[in-house]
Amino acid sequence: ALKLFGGYRMTPNLATEISYFYLGKQDRTWAPGNPSTPTYRTVVSSTEVTRGIRNQEDKTYALGLGVNLETELFSFMTNHLRVGLAYSQTKSDILLDNGSRVGTTRERIFPYAGVGASALVSPYIRLVTAVDVLLNPDRTHYVITAGISGEF
Repeated sequence: ALKLFGGYRMTPNLATEISYFYLGKQDRTWAPGNPSTPTYRTVVSSTEVTRGIRNQEDKTYALGLGVNLETELFSFMTNHLRVGLAYSQTKSDILLDNGSRVGTTRERIFPYAGVGASALVSPYIRLVTAVDVLLNPDRTHYVITAGISGEF
């Protein structure tokens, strides 16, 4: 996973943030004849056609808009609490049992929350850690990040 974010500090303790999450790639394959193989349904010439899925590769991205409440813990460390809404897009490349490929896109809007801590390294540089929970209805994502932020 990857997280990039930027924001605007409205007060010394409250900021708005825009976050971009790359939530990774998932590749699944089902053996022919497996009874738990999922199916893909489509309409061809007003007839519904159902095919088994042989392979499915999903990539998920999310864009979040939220607020960040900060509380100073010590003279050099700050606690971060964040909440917001995220929009996600999951792109799927599906290989059907007849050898044809299908591409689908699924979009969702859902809440997210996070906690973290940062330590001041210089007047404008912080070391940042965070744990974000994205409550996507399809799959809950837990994103643990560490990095550097610049304040200007």
